[in-house]
Amino acid sequence: MATWVLALGLLPIVLASHGPSSEYFDVLGTGRREWRLAFRGSAGVGTSVFQAYVHGTNCPRSLPVYCTSLNYHPQCYNHYRNSEALDNWGKANVREVLLAVVAGGKLAKVIRFNGQGTNYLNWFSQEKYLDSSWGDIGSVHKNFFSIEGDAHIYRRFFINKNYGGCDNDAGWLVVVDTPLPPCPWERKLGAFPQFLYAAGHTVENYSKGKVKSADAILIFLRYNPTPPEPEVPFNIPGTGQADWRLAFRATAHVGASAYHAYLNAHSAPTLTQRACRTLDFQSPCASHYRNSAILDNWSNIKEVLVAVVDGGQVVKKIIFSGQKTDFLTW
Repeated sequence: MATWVLALGLLPIVLASHGPSSEYFDVLGTGRREWRLAFRGSAGVGTSVFQAYVHGTNCPRSLPVYCTSLNYHPQCYNHYRNSEALDNWGKANVREVLLAVVAGGKLAKVIRFNGQGTNYLNWFSQEKYLDSSWGDIGSVHKNFFSIEGDAHIYRRFFINKNYGGCDNDAGWLVVVDTPLPPCPWERKLGAFPQFLYAAGHTVENYSKGKVKSADAILIFLRYNPTPPEPEVPFNIPGTGQADWRLAFRATAHVGASAYHAYLNAHSAPTLTQRACRTLDFQSPCASHYRNSAILDNWSNIKEVLVAVVDGGQVVKKIIFSGQKTDFLTW
């Protein structure tokens, strides 16, 4: 796999790296691929969402790409669990958690939580709630707000206002995680699990209110950046100089434009594997790397070096004068 490397006389800023860039998405339309997909539960597949999320039960190792991406349209016939993300939650610096409700091929509702000081089971709570598509969750009293929910009747990922007999049950979100639920409003759609949500902006009565069924729920993690690594310049083979700073690295066959990644920070992954930010050409790198701190603040550049790498070796080099240039004209 060929690699194109741009080296300058400045040091890079290194961002946190948790998993490959292919697991990160721009969920909220901000232009930043900063949300890592940790779980996707699919409706009507006949296996428990709770068991899949907590233990990975009945989660295949290999799934179609649309089960592990933001392609909401195709029906996914299994749950997806990103075990590396969930099982290492405590080791990572999780900043926020986002639960997305998908219906009709679109993002129907989102709920955002503070992920700091949490684990993969307790983040879904009133205490960690930040905001959502429902305007009253933060202010209305609830009898359930947890992943475990009402365990004895298998209502999971449950945000509920009140009971009072089946006709009076009211809430915002519930995963009906059993084929034999107790109330009529849970038995309308057939195969389990079912994802029911209040379709308006406030709490709804499950029997009489505006309640809809969703196709999937997705859970995303957003991490705090780690501190920059020590500033160590690189020695490009054959130059006799150990003072080159990596400004950009393009990798072949990653399915994304190298030109746009170089031109615009929003087109480059926010998080990259460590190998993508170094001259380690043997370890896997699945994305382009853009050192925005350098390219967007181009100044005092003496020389620019382009290195072509193939088979783990630098096979060609081109050196330019960087004086009186910008990041496009050199």
